[in-house]
Amino acid sequence: MKITWLSENEKKVWFLIFLLASLVYFPATDRPVRDAEAKYVEIPKEMLEKDDWITPYLDFVKYYTKPPLSFWIVAIGYKLFGVHPWVARSINILWAFFLAFLIGKTASHMFGKGVAPIASACFLMTSEVFAYSLDAGIEFALISCITASVMCFWLFLEEGEKKYLRFFYFWLGLGYLTKGFLGIALPLGIVFLFLILTGQLLRIGLLLDTIGILIFVLIVFPWTVMMSIKNPDFLRYFIINEHIGRLIGKKDTSEALFPTKLFLEHMAGEFFPWILYLPIILKSFYTNIKRGGSERKKSLFLICWAFIPFLIFSCSRNKVDFYGMHVYPPLLITLSYEIMLFLRKKNGILNFWAYPWLILAILAICSFAFLCIRSDAGIIKTLDIPSIFWAKIFLIGSFLAGSIIWISLRRRVFAISIVTFAAYMCFFFLCTEQMYIADFKKDSMKFAADIYNKMAIENAPIFCADLPEFAHVATINFYTGKQVYVLKMPGDEVPAYEDRRRMYVEAEQFLRILKDKKVAFVIGNTKHMINFLAKLRLRYQLLSTSEDRGIFLVSIE
Repeated sequence: MKITWLSENEKKVWFLIFLLASLVYFPATDRPVRDAEAKYVEIPKEMLEKDDWITPYLDFVKYYTKPPLSFWIVAIGYKLFGVHPWVARSINILWAFFLAFLIGKTASHMFGKGVAPIASACFLMTSEVFAYSLDAGIEFALISCITASVMCFWLFLEEGEKKYLRFFYFWLGLGYLTKGFLGIALPLGIVFLFLILTGQLLRIGLLLDTIGILIFVLIVFPWTVMMSIKNPDFLRYFIINEHIGRLIGKKDTSEALFPTKLFLEHMAGEFFPWILYLPIILKSFYTNIKRGGSERKKSLFLICWAFIPFLIFSCSRNKVDFYGMHVYPPLLITLSYEIMLFLRKKNGILNFWAYPWLILAILAICSFAFLCIRSDAGIIKTLDIPSIFWAKIFLIGSFLAGSIIWISLRRRVFAISIVTFAAYMCFFFLCTEQMYIADFKKDSMKFAADIYNKMAIENAPIFCADLPEFAHVATINFYTGKQVYVLKMPGDEVPAYEDRRRMYVEAEQFLRILKDKKVAFVIGNTKHMINFLAKLRLRYQLLSTSEDRGIFLVSIE
């Protein structure tokens, strides 16, 4: 394969990549809402219903946790296409495509034409990228803003044009409107570390551009000021709880306390298949730094880009697995450069490219055998695999693909390697989607919303308990349009700020509301709720269950 074809037809290759990715990504958008994504489809819906574009609301209560940029965009999508989950998910996918484009453009600026389509394709074929696109979310938007700001900083350093510095401030501002101070801290941390490592810290004054700072202020301050005027307790909660609290692991209704070891394991595993080529990426960093000159500068920049989010999220007490995606862009830019050299036959260490696939094939067939022989083993139960059938299908496919790619690379038949790899990733994404579908019952309360809508008992309040996160009640909100009260159980945390605290009801208050309304719907762990309702001597009817959750119709005897 001649790499010059990629350089000469870069736009056509890019178009082909995004077209093929669309055929894989978008068909998976039309599914019911999962609890884990519910807040991202519900908040824009309430934004339209309340006609309030300043204060985000969740469960019809003020939501101070996230700034509104991503919610605004989804709300506009709802206005244009109607309020559907596929709209929010499609916007999340479009952010992923935009991020893939930015990664490609950055690779192109750093390493020349031909690298860009490879970098974009690598990003879109990363397992966690596809998995995260199955839901609505805001992380792609944040990483896009960070990537754009980092790219503009690099262009400013290389070309010295003020317009790039002003675009740097522009994207810093949008990063703040996407996810608060994290959208500022990550790119600034990358910039400062790079200047320190390259002995350019004294050039920091060059970043102080009046017009750029004005652009940043005009983006950040209007919403922040209006939000603070409308909600006097906003800044205290937003800064202390959402930022400082997240970092040290003390925040209201904490839903993301991933142990660092588990976070790192997820980050590595979800970097599949490129985790197989981590030795090549690390070797590239080492070789280029040793080489010196512009290659050293580029590698140091990419290392800083990967290290800062890695450090911040590893040290933070509050994190989830998909935060690991922040580390992927610089690693993939480096890998795409190495792939380009390999295709040009300037990088001849064939074993580094071939043998990871042999290892994958061996691991896959061994895992398949273990799954067949010891399907009841403790380690299998610990993994909580949604579908053993699809797990076996995936392992068989991994063995076949790994074997073919290994053999074709060893024989230097690169066309077969590339075609097999592309087919394997499509197969992998299909298995991932089927796993999500199999896991749906464990992570959606839509069954309860359907029962509530079907029974249509006027003015019957809804109570939820035993939920992993406050925001998961948004599935009920989305499908019923009703506010949900959180039934406080022993040991539950109560939010710090007043508006959300009103949603939490103790047993005594629950009984008072029930006495006034006559009947109520209660959702929670079936076994726990039966015990709870029995202790209160309430009459109840179990209407439906899904996994370990049930919805009850409750009344006073």
